[in-house]
Amino acid sequence: MTATADKSTTLPVLRPGAAILVRRADRIQIGCDPERSTILDLTPPVTADTVVALLRYLDDQRTQPELTRYLRSIGLTAADFAVLSEQLLASGAVLPSSGGPRVSHLRVRIHGRGPIAEKLADSLRDVGLPTTRSVQRPRLTGRPGNWSGTQLAILTDYHSHDPAIVNILMRQRIPHLGVRLRDGVGIVGPLVLPGLSSCLRCADHHRATLDPQWPMIAAQLLGKPGYASAATIRATVALAHEQVEQIVAGLSESGSGSGSGHPNAASPPDLIDHTLEFHANPVRLRRKRWPAHPSCTCGAAAR
Repeated sequence: MTATADKSTTLPVLRPGAAILVRRADRIQIGCDPERSTILDLTPPVTADTVVALLRYLDDQRTQPELTRYLRSIGLTAADFAVLSEQLLASGAVLPSSGGPRVSHLRVRIHGRGPIAEKLADSLRDVGLPTTRSVQRPRLTGRPGNWSGTQLAILTDYHSHDPAIVNILMRQRIPHLGVRLRDGVGIVGPLVLPGLSSCLRCADHHRATLDPQWPMIAAQLLGKPGYASAATIRATVALAHEQVEQIVAGLSESGSGSGSGHPNAASPPDLIDHTLEFHANPVRLRRKRWPAHPSCTCGAAAR
């Protein structure tokens, strides 16, 4: 195993519950799912037993000097380790020593009041993703106020959100994701990338095409939450949490450290131009497409 690039070494940490399985002396399997597991063929001096022992040795407390000494003791060079680290990280079964995407510099705001906002904030906080909360509309001066610097807004609970809020998000090009309940169904999405993907107004245009009285209906739903069973609420929060992690990872990879940003186009999140609906009894997921509407002024349809 060789490497020509001289780059800083990343210490991989085995994801809790991930299986590293020996197939033969020069081959390991990462994961146990027959469709998702990864097979790695190793090049001497790296062996399967070496990889297993190395992953057992590594943890967040290991220092670079400790790692260097350990690699020397098992006959590996820094170049060997760099190539192996790339393979392991690409498999998804291991994480960088930081434990995942760098989230401390990403500003996520949850806007809304209700069970989704409460439980989603708790869920994200449990994995170390800090969020801020808001429920009020902006001041009449039109100043952005505390929305300035938000990189991801999550609009929760309400069937229809305040147009003033949506206008700020579109004008400042802040990505935003809707999460709500509607007559017992949990709905996540769409993820809006202002100017690049379909927006909430695009969805309104599509609804109005099907129901000419939709604008009047939407106005009556402004700021009103929906309902669902406790199980559906938790399932919806879990789906939203997964999407947020996708978005956060994309923003981290794109190097968005301040201001608004867009997820990495190389690995776009699932809910761009789509919503995901969780239905109970019988349990099923339904993915619906919401393309950019040609009559919308967001500009996404022209791209």
